[in-house]
Amino acid sequence: MEASKPYLIYFKTNTFYVFALFLCTVLLFSCTKRLKGTSDKFQNKLEKIQPISTNSKNNLSAKIIFLNYSIVKKDNGNKETELISKIITEGKIKKNSNKFIKKGNIGDLQCTQMDNSKTPINNVFIKNPLSKIIEYINEDNALEKRKIETNKTPFSIRLQLDPRTKFIVINQITTPTKTMHHLITTQL
Repeated sequence: MEASKPYLIYFKTNTFYVFALFLCTVLLFSCTKRLKGTSDKFQNKLEKIQPISTNSKNNLSAKIIFLNYSIVKKDNGNKETELISKIITEGKIKKNSNKFIKKGNIGDLQCTQMDNSKTPINNVFIKNPLSKIIEYINEDNALEKRKIETNKTPFSIRLQLDPRTKFIVINQITTPTKTMHHLITTQL
C-alpha cells in the first residue's frame, strides 16, 4: 500500500495536465475532420447549383409592403392621417410575426388591401395608435399599467402584399356596430 502512495500523489498533481492534453488532442482531430467534410459538402453543393429561370410563372416573388403613417387627433375629435413613407420589397412575412388584433373595437383601425375596382382583398385590424398602455413601477415597487391618450403619433404597418392589390385603405372603427370612418387611401 505504501508503494502506491507516491503514484497517487504523482497522478493527482498531474491529472489536470493529462486531461487537458487529452482534450486538446480530441478537439484537434474532431475539428480537422469536420472542416474537411464541410468543405467537401460545400464544393459538391456548388457544383450542383443550376441557374433559375426568372421568366417562369411559378417563380412569382412574394412582396412585403412597409407603410409609415402619422395620425393626429384634432380639437374637434376628428382624426387625420398622413403617409410618411411606403416601401415595397421582395420577401415573405413569417407566421405570427405581425401584431394585428383579431377584431377591432371603437377607435381601432382597419387596414384593407383593395384591387383596381376597390373590392376588398384582405383586412387586418390595428390597435388604436393614439391609445398607449405604459408600464411603470410605483412607489411600492409594484408594476402598474396606465392608459395614455396622445394627440399625435407615428405608426407603422407591415403587410404581405397581395399581387392584385392596387390600394390600401385605412378606416377607423367609430361605433360598436363597426361603422367605419375613412382616414386615408394609399395608391400603389
